[in-house]
Amino acid sequence: MSTTITISRETKEILEVLKGSKTWDEFLREVAQELVKRRREEARRALAQLLDSEYLGRAEWTRYRYRRGD
Repeated sequence: MSTTITISRETKEILEVLKGSKTWDEFLREVAQELVKRRREEARRALAQLLDSEYLGRAEWTRYRYRRGD
């Protein structure tokens, strides 16, 4: 099944250069997969940073409690 999307001529020219000899379906699927991959990597990095921050916060709290003798 084929569909049509409306884009400007300028956008189409840029995409055609990037597309090369691939079909539009192959090219757009590749672009979408790359975008999903990047978003997952960004989410992983953000989660890792959040977990590192939480771990550091807990470590400091534990150190504080230990110094107080709790």
